[in-house]
Amino acid sequence: MTTRHLRRLPGLTVDDWRALCEALVLLVLVAGILRVSSFKRALAWIQRVGTTPIRSAAVVSDGAVPEAQRLARRLEFVADHLPLKPRCLVRALAGHALMLRRRIPSELVIGTERAVSTLRAHAWLGVDGRVVIGQAEADRYAPIWNHAS
Repeated sequence: MTTRHLRRLPGLTVDDWRALCEALVLLVLVAGILRVSSFKRALAWIQRVGTTPIRSAAVVSDGAVPEAQRLARRLEFVADHLPLKPRCLVRALAGHALMLRRRIPSELVIGTERAVSTLRAHAWLGVDGRVVIGQAEADRYAPIWNHAS
């Protein structure tokens, strides 16, 4: 992260800083778990992490999508500035954990690209029917697996 990027941060709230720090930790941990273990174990770990909501989390109903989009922007900001750029699966899993901890219902989706000879996959995260992480490429992929919380 450069000083140019840090100049944008002073106006952030305590909740924003918490989300940035939590996103950093989750991105690093999810990437590490996926390197040494299976997707199934990573998802199980995220489910355990999600059962411990943060203290300030209230059950979100009407404001779920805007709050999810705000959290997703924080996670994407951190991910874009890490030395090793996390791929879509790591971002979606970390985002899923962020949402779970704030009691925001989310759907983790994995899809394959339509009409290609080689297998290409993409992971994204949806909240209330809207893609909040991985949106740029989600339209090109047909869902083959999903996990809702």
